[in-house]
Amino acid sequence: KKKAEEKAAKQELARLEAEKQASIKKTKAREEQRTKAFNTPLKKSQKSSNKNKVAPTTGTTKTSKTQTKSSPPSAQPSAPKKTTAPSAQPSAQKKSTLPFGFSGIPSETEEMAGFSFIARGKADMMVSDFFWNDVIYTVNGILDLGPKPLDPKSIDSGSSKSLVDITSVPTSGYMESRPQPQVGHVYAIKTRDGKYGIIQIAFIRPAYKSGPLYLYFFWRYQPNGSTSFP
Repeated sequence: KKKAEEKAAKQELARLEAEKQASIKKTKAREEQRTKAFNTPLKKSQKSSNKNKVAPTTGTTKTSKTQTKSSPPSAQPSAPKKTTAPSAQPSAQKKSTLPFGFSGIPSETEEMAGFSFIARGKADMMVSDFFWNDVIYTVNGILDLGPKPLDPKSIDSGSSKSLVDITSVPTSGYMESRPQPQVGHVYAIKTRDGKYGIIQIAFIRPAYKSGPLYLYFFWRYQPNGSTSFP
């Protein structure tokens, strides 16, 4: 009887060890898959295809000067008015034609996706500029610009006044560190193709009453490669 018990104990230990090794192997494979996907260089074909994508409904771009000069279609004469900023910050919004918006992305542990400034929204890991789980991962570095005033009511306009007030970002100091996202903080991010974007964390919460956590943030993007955000 004692030998049978010893044999059963050994078998149980062997089973537990096998499960442990299988779990380690699975975790390692996932990390390798994530690293390989995220560190893939952005190809020219991907750049051009992303540029043709339409911005998500969570954010809008400003009407350019050439658009204001041409008369709008008669079928929707009020369209230009819809893109104007709220009366609380009209002068600041009119000065900029840079892409901006309000977006949310799930934790990387729930979905292999991140955020792309070119696509102006959630994108596959292979073309995204950053993703997050407990911390923010970037391709070319991130710089914490510190906390700025945050108005939750500005979500409706898709624009943060604190981001609009930023006129430029540093050219250096972008670290490959992985900061934990803090609500209200503004982060400058060097994109996959060497351009610059800025985000301000709005909140972190599930998209629904129950479900995976999402990182919600305001963003602006400078597509010409300069550090100026006019």
